[in-house]
Amino acid sequence: MFFGFGKKSALQAPNSGPYRAYTTEFDEVISAGELRKQVALFPGLLDSLRQLTPARIHATQRSMDFQARFIAGHPLGERPVFTILIDHSGSMRGPKSLSAGVLADIAIAIFENMQVKFEVLGFTTSSWKGGRSRQEWVSRGSPPQPGRLCDLRHIVYVDAGKPDSDWTRSLPLMMSDDVLKENVDGEALLWARQRAEALNPTAWICVHVSDGTPMDDATVLANGGEQTGWYLQQHLDSVVQSFNADPAIRLGCLALEYDLVRAPFHPVRYAKSLNDAPAIFYDLLDDLIWPAAKEEG
Repeated sequence: MFFGFGKKSALQAPNSGPYRAYTTEFDEVISAGELRKQVALFPGLLDSLRQLTPARIHATQRSMDFQARFIAGHPLGERPVFTILIDHSGSMRGPKSLSAGVLADIAIAIFENMQVKFEVLGFTTSSWKGGRSRQEWVSRGSPPQPGRLCDLRHIVYVDAGKPDSDWTRSLPLMMSDDVLKENVDGEALLWARQRAEALNPTAWICVHVSDGTPMDDATVLANGGEQTGWYLQQHLDSVVQSFNADPAIRLGCLALEYDLVRAPFHPVRYAKSLNDAPAIFYDLLDDLIWPAAKEEG
């Protein structure tokens, strides 16, 4: 859905060039703890997230089964790194973001018990309608095919290099309307990989949690829209394909009430019911860690 920018918001000529950002000057990487100081959170969000529902109980039991299997033996080497990368787009508001929060909350506890390195990351933008990046582009005469045209905000909930017992207080950010805006998935995945590589892993397991395709209105409108199959989607496809070709990377997607048929994620698990998503997360981890066992079964 486009918010639009008035009469001059017609789609521009398709951008068939290589992916790029018009500017990265206004992008930011911020810890969830620091962002929490800037955002008003409704009281009771953490209580809602941790409510002992049947779905949470089931997911917790499923996580314990996964932990037991992992401890019994896995093919990931001595230094596996796990990343949960969560879409913070506006369409995640409500039950989807709550489901993602429950998923992360349970997974963090399990990964800590397993004594493996892991990160929980989020990705969005710091503003709507392109923000300062678009303003700068307009001030320079709106040159054609500018590339990515928004201010990225990458959020670190759990940093593998800096353990922090205060992460629980930050999880409600996932449900804050002030945080959930646009989503540029391809660059978020590259950022997550860069962070993981700094830890020198023997294997990197990344679960991308999302409810749809990449979207930023300003970028789409300035780069030709669906005339080129969507500029941001093409970049995501390219990134996923490159990850799929790397034997040290195991990338999967947990799709929340959405059929991600346009992205070449493999494997993909679909959570048609949001109540099931936290438990399905462990089915996806099984697919990523023991794919041969699934094929033989």
